[in-house]
Amino acid sequence: MTSDAAVGTDDQLVKAGVHRAGRRLVPLLVLLYFVNYLDRVSIRAAAAAGIGLVNSLGNLSEFMAPYVTGASSDATGSNRLGLWIVGICMVSAAVVTWMPRRTRNRPGA
Repeated sequence: MTSDAAVGTDDQLVKAGVHRAGRRLVPLLVLLYFVNYLDRVSIRAAAAAGIGLVNSLGNLSEFMAPYVTGASSDATGSNRLGLWIVGICMVSAAVVTWMPRRTRNRPGA
């Protein structure tokens, strides 16, 4: 059997070990968190231009689609051609989005 004195000593050893591990791990974790933060900030800054371009193209298509549909409707007297034009643009955008990107073999890369 263990006495109460031995249990108290084990608790003190555990607390001392946790304190020692905390003193060593917390600075490392803070450093890793800071590096992660810097990585995320730089990715956001680099991606901002791409997001802006995609948003601009979306706004342009939002503006132009009703005019294209209306102009073709006025020219033909039916909405069918305008809807086909908009549908073809949407399908072609989906195909371009899902196309695999070609990578060039660069020497030394």
